[in-house]
Amino acid sequence: MILADSPTLPPNLTRLLSLWDSKRSGKIMPARRDFSLEDLWPWMGYLHLVELEQSGTDGRYRVFATASTERFRQEMTGRLISQYQPVELAARALEDHAAIVAGKAPVTPTV
Repeated sequence: MILADSPTLPPNLTRLLSLWDSKRSGKIMPARRDFSLEDLWPWMGYLHLVELEQSGTDGRYRVFATASTERFRQEMTGRLISQYQPVELAARALEDHAAIVAGKAPVTPTV
């Protein structure tokens, strides 16, 4: 996992992080409603939208990235992170989720 403020972040993710930071408006994290479809368009197909569940220890994919669906050959929209298969991928995804919840900041998983 790469912390999102890492100098090794690719330029397209640096732009996404700048957008995320600009939408915080003094808050710890921006809300989904702070972003328009146009804001996120360059990254569509690569973003997951996750709603916290079980006191933040799990999350439900409200949007599961098309690129991830194609890469891992499973659609997770509407399902819990913990339901991901194989279980090793679920464990890694839950680790990433925990890091985001704990740090209240984006991370870039290494795969």
